[in-house]
Amino acid sequence: MCRSGFAFLVIVCSLVTAADSAEINFGAASYTHQFLLNGGAPITNPLRVDVESENAGAFALEVLDASGAVKASNTAKNEHGGWTGWDLPSLGIPNGSFKLRFTNKASGTRMIHGGVYRTRD
Repeated sequence: MCRSGFAFLVIVCSLVTAADSAEINFGAASYTHQFLLNGGAPITNPLRVDVESENAGAFALEVLDASGAVKASNTAKNEHGGWTGWDLPSLGIPNGSFKLRFTNKASGTRMIHGGVYRTRD
């Protein structure tokens, strides 16, 4: 309990603010093997990817460098469809230009309603 004086509390909620990032939406698609975001063009400083699956079935987000080498891969079980998201810095992805790809890890065709990816300016 403080009886006299002042107490200061500073909370840092996020290192990236809305003004420091961009949000890019992508629409519905279906794929049997792979689907590249942004038409396969590199995305500069990707931060996060969120996608809404129409159907169930495992799939992975793969992050590729300029040479096409996979720098990170994370598979979602996607047992019921719905939203799946990835925080790219937590996967070890630093600033830079990368291609983002969904890869089917189940039989059949993956169908997505759409989603969003965020980048750092």
